[in-house]
Amino acid sequence: MSRLTRLCALFFVGAFVATTPTATAADVQVGSSTIAVPDFVPPNFELAPVVVPRPFLSSEADLPPLPYPFQWEAKYDRYSGDTVVLDCVNSPQRLPSEIIIHCADGTFRIQDIQWTSWTDDSALGNGQKFEVECVPHCFNGRVHRGGVLVKLHDVRQVHGNQTFTHMEINEGGNLRNLRIAPI
Repeated sequence: MSRLTRLCALFFVGAFVATTPTATAADVQVGSSTIAVPDFVPPNFELAPVVVPRPFLSSEADLPPLPYPFQWEAKYDRYSGDTVVLDCVNSPQRLPSEIIIHCADGTFRIQDIQWTSWTDDSALGNGQKFEVECVPHCFNGRVHRGGVLVKLHDVRQVHGNQTFTHMEINEGGNLRNLRIAPI
């Protein structure tokens, strides 16, 4: 083998080895926790990222970067659901601030809703109940107001949309389960 051939071979092998991605062990500080990232050499020199599980209770935190090829698993998005709730004219709504239960006269509704989560299976929030006791008539009935916890659930296909069909209202431990969509 000529000297030039050996020099070229050494150059190409050295260049190839120098560009092979590797990550070394790292301790990543997340708040008061230390996450140990193990040593890693990609098999067959593949460049696919290696997903590292997010630390417990860190779904809202911005995490520090990891050495290549590691990456944190995706953040959980508590508002990622595409499921809808229908309003009084059957229009699909996501994260509405008000849900009217008695559509004919509006005498029962949950308003000022602050959603804490909205996924494809359920939605949770806090709101204010407004309910008129229609005895003997609604126009002079007694008004009931108060804070409530709201849970939307029982997902079904309605008018072409994945739709919450039931609402659970928790009024200080007093639970009411209401149908809010045709099924």
